[in-house]
Amino acid sequence: MESRQKQYVKRSTYSAYMLLIENHLLSAFGNMYNIEKADVQAFVFKKLAKG
Repeated sequence: MESRQKQYVKRSTYSAYMLLIENHLLSAFGNMYNIEKADVQAFVFKKLAKG
């Protein structure tokens, strides 16, 4: 993922994306083998509730 993504976005954009992935997505889904639609919906609703 890393080398392919760097070809299409600026370094600052890539860094911002990686921070979002590390801080939000990996903490929520990092240990999951299969991510279902319900998992994503629960994640989004939880984030929306927190504001």
